[in-house]
Amino acid sequence: MNSKTINMVKKMEEGDVFYSIYNGKYIFGKLLMNVSQRMPERVKPMRTFHDCYLVGIYKGIYDKPILTENEFVIPSIYTIKKQFYLKNEDKTEWYFYGNEPIDYKKDINFPECITIVDSRKICFHSGEVQLLTKLTQKDWRGDTTYNGKSIFGILPF
Repeated sequence: MNSKTINMVKKMEEGDVFYSIYNGKYIFGKLLMNVSQRMPERVKPMRTFHDCYLVGIYKGIYDKPILTENEFVIPSIYTIKKQFYLKNEDKTEWYFYGNEPIDYKKDINFPECITIVDSRKICFHSGEVQLLTKLTQKDWRGDTTYNGKSIFGILPF
């Protein structure tokens, strides 16, 4: 793999391996899927993840920018694309490490999550599978009132 490091200024491509430096240590990840390229229309149930990358995080925290492990400690997680390209001081610096082919049978593993669909329905998601649950918003968010008034619009969730 190419060990040349380039700050993440180019648009990432599927198979790109990248790293970030945190407290002087190196953490590596790999872009497994650009969801919007694979699903150009915002179709249910994937529209929640349309502007995301599916990434895997490699096992290991390194002292040097040299990836020696090929196993994922986090096999897949959806990450909002713009987090890689922010230009403000709060952004995380990502660096291009190289590109390697994706083994679609081994590397792709869709994370499970719970989402709210159509502002009312609570669904379980895994990849394109969307299953409606019997959860209510009160079940999902807990008590939604404070002193008899709705907390929506007051609290940031």
